[in-house]
Amino acid sequence: MIAARLGREERQPSPEEIAWVLVDMAAALLEFGGETGEVIESIAMGMKAEEQAGTIAILAFGDHPWTGQVLRVFIEHHPDERVAAAARKALRRLRGLADLRG
Repeated sequence: MIAARLGREERQPSPEEIAWVLVDMAAALLEFGGETGEVIESIAMGMKAEEQAGTIAILAFGDHPWTGQVLRVFIEHHPDERVAAAARKALRRLRGLADLRG
């Protein structure tokens, strides 16, 4: 979105960059006392559940230190089971990638 607004559409952000930004926004909310609903909405951004699940799936590709905590918010508090399931899967993937990264 930012690249499009600045007229710099030649380079699209990588999934890792998108994941970092989304987790960082949610982590800031958590760190400064935001409610779980605010955290969910910060990533949901008005998307339908299927789109949210797809967005949640990419969070595992970033290496933000708060990724696991943000995914747990979705697992424990998201009202749609598809999104919660995507968060569980992303958390498993995150753990697997952490093992590979060493």
